[in-house]
Amino acid sequence: MSVLLIITLVMQFRARRYVPSIYWISVVLISIVGTLITDLLVDDLGMSLVTATTMFTIALAGIFIAWYHSEKTLSIHSITTTCREWFYRGAILCTFALGTAS
Repeated sequence: MSVLLIITLVMQFRARRYVPSIYWISVVLISIVGTLITDLLVDDLGMSLVTATTMFTIALAGIFIAWYHSEKTLSIHSITTTCREWFYRGAILCTFALGTAS
């Protein structure tokens, strides 16, 4: 799933315009990978749900802080740069991982 996500993200970042199919496939793959990360940490590595939730909450807060510090906005309506796109994708990944952990 991670390889498919990386391929889709490469396609997304290379696209010169909004392509709905690439965008939504990447969102679906991010949700799957986020869930798999949480499952790996909790089920396979024995991390508690409280620890995983705390970790992803801190990561998400860190992404938002860095995003705002770097871009002076958190608006999803102004994702027009590669940097903003990376912050956006990271926030989505942490959100899905967090949702699975909590």
